[in-house]
Amino acid sequence: MEEKVVVPPGVWKTGRIELKSNVNLYLEEGAELHFSGNIKDYLPVALTRYEGIEVYSLGALVYADNQENIALTGHGRLIAPTTDCEIWKHQCSVSIEQYVE
Repeated sequence: MEEKVVVPPGVWKTGRIELKSNVNLYLEEGAELHFSGNIKDYLPVALTRYEGIEVYSLGALVYADNQENIALTGHGRLIAPTTDCEIWKHQCSVSIEQYVE
């Protein structure tokens, strides 16, 4: 059975969204998810692959690990952080390992 999570019209501030199995995240027309640019909103770090190498990363804005039957649907918008945020400023200058326990 699929669960439908509906985001109504409006501006919604969020950090990472982690999808679970059998969930459809539905953005209604006029819904905007504005993603934070703060590192703390994307913790814990996630093990991922970058150019074939396993690394720890803040992960994607919308993330799922070992899940199935997931969807992101609707006519709303996903708005990424601006390039003057904490994540962008530290992207190349700080090692992500400092955030790993």
